[in-house]
Amino acid sequence: TLFQLREEERVLLVDVRPAFFYGLAHIPGAISLPLKKFDGQFPGMQAQFDAAVSEGKVIVLYCTDEDCPDGRRTAAQLSELGYTTSVYKGGWKEWKGSGL
Repeated sequence: TLFQLREEERVLLVDVRPAFFYGLAHIPGAISLPLKKFDGQFPGMQAQFDAAVSEGKVIVLYCTDEDCPDGRRTAAQLSELGYTTSVYKGGWKEWKGSGL
């Protein structure tokens, strides 16, 4: 489903891993919003999130893999701000392992 949403440009894909890992590799089209820097970085990115919502895009967060809690924690923070999100549980490892 994520691949299809991405191909149809109907997703705002958010990598919540530390910026170092995003810099090494990430899902194409993803933006970086590390959980530990959420409070400092989100205000500057809020317009991008608002635009995605107004365009009917799905906000999908991902971390390293299913064992990484950062996606769920970031989703909780965004929920408190009124955003609906999904978490790609397989994360970067699953995406990379699928050969995409």
